[in-house]
Amino acid sequence: MSMSSITGLGGSQHYLLRDLANVEKTSSLSQSGPITPDQRQNGQANGRQLSSEASKVSLSVDALFSISKVNQANNVIPSKYEQFFPAREGYSVANLASAIENPAAQPFSQNRPFLEVAQAVRANLDIKYERMAENGQPFEKNTFEGIDKNSLFGELDRRALHAVASNEGGVFTDLEQRTAKSLMVQQQGLAMGRYSGPSRLADSYDKAVPPGMQDHAKIEKASILFLDKVSPEEKSSITWAHARAVSQSHYEMEMNDRGQIGEDFTSDNPLVRLLMEAFDNWSSRPGLTSIGNVENEDDLRKQPWFVGFEDRLDDVLARTRELYNVS
Repeated sequence: MSMSSITGLGGSQHYLLRDLANVEKTSSLSQSGPITPDQRQNGQANGRQLSSEASKVSLSVDALFSISKVNQANNVIPSKYEQFFPAREGYSVANLASAIENPAAQPFSQNRPFLEVAQAVRANLDIKYERMAENGQPFEKNTFEGIDKNSLFGELDRRALHAVASNEGGVFTDLEQRTAKSLMVQQQGLAMGRYSGPSRLADSYDKAVPPGMQDHAKIEKASILFLDKVSPEEKSSITWAHARAVSQSHYEMEMNDRGQIGEDFTSDNPLVRLLMEAFDNWSSRPGLTSIGNVENEDDLRKQPWFVGFEDRLDDVLARTRELYNVS
């Protein structure tokens, strides 16, 4: 059995360790041809090839097996948010849902180096594709209520989702990146008090969220508190900095409109500080509408409210990555 299979099958199958007793504890590149995105997405490719193609670093058996423990759903306290991520029978969404309440938790990532997390995610997803295909129901990207995407990504914690969204290691398809991003947005929305999920469960969400979430200031505060708990890798991204700055700006404007002094949510993140400065200098404030998504440097440079701040961006990005020790 391949190392990728160990990663994907889960920590409950302890007997698998015996099969690895004499196996070399490093990953090597496959000698076969590359695996196409279609093969990945449809679960038709061999798990060993996919893991080998993705592997650029050495992972010990202990590391792989430790990360694989995410499948031990019985050890996870059920989250009230699991109901909003319907999945196939037998597929856990525990980590996907629990991240709404604690995005800092790393039941999958296990504080491993980010590239190792990406490799483990790659193997985990490939095993899910294979499992779905072997059961006669290959993965479908547009299933009702997102059942297949929830089933595929359900074991990933927030940091692991970001590994996919940011295409760490260059081993994730465009569809996988988009799906991870949409799930991360859904998590943030649910944490803020803005429902996102199956329409039939909207009333259940009203009962699940903390009272008073219809208050816009509380919504933005909840967003800030959620975003401040995510991984260093995510905090070093432009997507995160933009979302964090927007929430802070909206919170401050709401409190100002009330004639009240709000809490100080000034961020240590250099990029957030730069964006806040740009917002404050935008002549059309409070109209902070952005052109498209803000996910990279090019997106940021074309925003009308960022005009005049472009020359400072490179230095600020470097300082932000240095702050979080992210290359």
